[in-house]
Amino acid sequence: MCGRYAFTLPPETIRQLFGVAGGDWVQPRFNLSPSSINPVIRMRDGVREVVPMRWGLRPFWWDPAKIRNQPFNAPAEEVASKPFFRDAFRHRRCVVPATAYYEWDRSGKPPKPHRLTVDGGAPFCFAGLWESWKSPEGEAMETYTIVVTQANRLVSNWNTRMPVILDREEIDNWLAQSDRILLEAMLDPFPPHRMDAEVVSTRLNNSAYEGSV
Repeated sequence: MCGRYAFTLPPETIRQLFGVAGGDWVQPRFNLSPSSINPVIRMRDGVREVVPMRWGLRPFWWDPAKIRNQPFNAPAEEVASKPFFRDAFRHRRCVVPATAYYEWDRSGKPPKPHRLTVDGGAPFCFAGLWESWKSPEGEAMETYTIVVTQANRLVSNWNTRMPVILDREEIDNWLAQSDRILLEAMLDPFPPHRMDAEVVSTRLNNSAYEGSV
């Protein structure tokens, strides 16, 4: 699973690293949680853009009176077939920029959060899916979910699942590729030797806390 992550880059760095337009509204935040509104990168008319989306997927047919589920994670083995994800996997893939994400050691009390980073702390992207939804009152909302796969050897210390982390050269393919076989090949666990973990402040146990850890 991936239920908390950090993205702490300023807008100008986002534009340089990921080749996107926009993003002046982005602010560094250390503890992003489901239902929050966060930066997401997608292709629009052949151009990468960074846009705000709410974390927790709502397909266009989502009915709040009948369906409460708003998955913030999409299992890799279900994205091509499950109705909740299938259309977005075919037509509305995105990447979610991050600088770290968090897992918890729940063997004691309070649970101990661990910050996981990639390539010595370099920025990276999760594979994501996005949807556009309109409320019964006509309010438009764009939402996203993060694709998760089986945990690698490092992450399995705390969880059986981990987010799909894309290499820089995979980002273009995830955003623009239409071949299902090539897309599914990107859903393997990220190499554990390229990741590090460290214990951080238990202030992260409060999802409302977004400050430095």
